[in-house]
Amino acid sequence: MGYAQVELCQTTDATKFVKAYAMYTWLLAKLLYNRKLSVVDGVTLMSHAQVSEKWKETNHTDPIDYLASHGKTWANLVADVTTQYNEMEGNDLKLQTLILYCGDADLQIAADLAQHYSCPMVQAVYATADLLSSATTKYQVGGSSAPAGVTLLAGADRFATMKAVLKLMGEI
Repeated sequence: MGYAQVELCQTTDATKFVKAYAMYTWLLAKLLYNRKLSVVDGVTLMSHAQVSEKWKETNHTDPIDYLASHGKTWANLVADVTTQYNEMEGNDLKLQTLILYCGDADLQIAADLAQHYSCPMVQAVYATADLLSSATTKYQVGGSSAPAGVTLLAGADRFATMKAVLKLMGEI
């Protein structure tokens, strides 16, 4: 795999940002660690702004302004990913829970489930074999089928999918 794209969900709630940011930096570090790539700003870890500057095919500057709105800089993010990566080098970490989601309609409920378990989430099409094998418990929100070893939480429509997720969370 040549690259992986990870999105940081936006919120104006400071508490939610802290949790999302922690999961985001952990997942970035884990993806780099699994591929034995070190954290190199602008090379192995790039923002949209860096991609825009390097290849000039887009003009996105994410997540620079968003990070700033929560008192963070890109340099903070690189440092935090590096810290997470260095901790992984010193430990044989096993991801406890991983949430996969299929599409935009499943994104919010998957994010709620990831927050419930304090675990990372990734779009199912970007779930690599090493990421899947590193998690002991895996759930996929939405879709008609899931990879082996992944529990499918889906229904005939988004409401049935939500019901399956809420049941797992013990909400119903």
